Amino acid sequence: MELRELVEGGVLLTSRAREAGWARRSLLRALGREGWTRVQAGAWIEPGRDADFATRLRAVQLLKPRLVVSHRSATALWRIETLTPMAEGTLEFIDPDLTLRSGGKGVLVHRMPLDEGDVVRCEGLRVTGADRTLADLLRAGPRDEALVAVESALTWRRVGGVRRAPVTTAALVSLALEAPLRGAEGGRRRLKLADPGSGPPRRPSRACACTTRAFGPRARPNSVRPTAAAAIWTSCSEPRGWPSRSRGTPTTAHASRTAGMSPASTRYSSARRCFFSSATPPRTSSTVPR
Repeated sequence: MELRELVEGGVLLTSRAREAGWARRSLLRALGREGWTRVQAGAWIEPGRDADFATRLRAVQLLKPRLVVSHRSATALWRIETLTPMAEGTLEFIDPDLTLRSGGKGVLVHRMPLDEGDVVRCEGLRVTGADRTLADLLRAGPRDEALVAVESALTWRRVGGVRRAPVTTAALVSLALEAPLRGAEGGRRRLKLADPGSGPPRRPSRACACTTRAFGPRARPNSVRPTAAAAIWTSCSEPRGWPSRSRGTPTTAHASRTAGMSPASTRYSSARRCFFSSATPPRTSSTVPR
């Protein structure tokens, strides 16, 4: 039997090929010769197909059929916006049997109860419903990530160039949070903070650019007027020796200490001596109290 006849959704499982009579060595040679792409241990993508988000999800679910796409991976299938798009990130699933600890490379498995009513079919995959997906995000956090997803799901949005209608309601999300699961109380508090009129999330790069412009040279406050001590510091930072208060000439002791030193070292030595010796300016006739 040809390998392409064993493909499901662009994914070939080596276990199916072995059951069809392929020997292990012959199978590996054929996969390498024909240009198949390995995405998980025991799962290969047929030649000519990209390892896109949906195909990688399908490969994991074919290997472990009891897993259900959930959390941020489910938001991508529902076209719900998040702060961190999951198309290239970790794949998230729920194991309702509470037994699986690892789902493979780049796969995060949540062990938690899941009713059949919370599971739907989307693009040929078993996925948590929109209200259950949002409830899981509100329970798990982080808060801002969950709020962005809730606000996106409750309103009309254009995601990936496609304009879609609201995928659920706040009442259904609140109902999904009534399940006695860990983090339910915090999830209900976060749901009250959601503002559907806030609009789509901004791109982080654009926000950073605005912040940089806001604190540019033109936005800096006016320079502080220099004090007398700052004036003394500036005068002492010149690359010459220690300035005398009367005539501005270096003293003999300081000249002997700085002989042979580099200009930078001389400036540091002068500034240090100036700071510890003359940080407070001498009083003049205008500063002496009467």
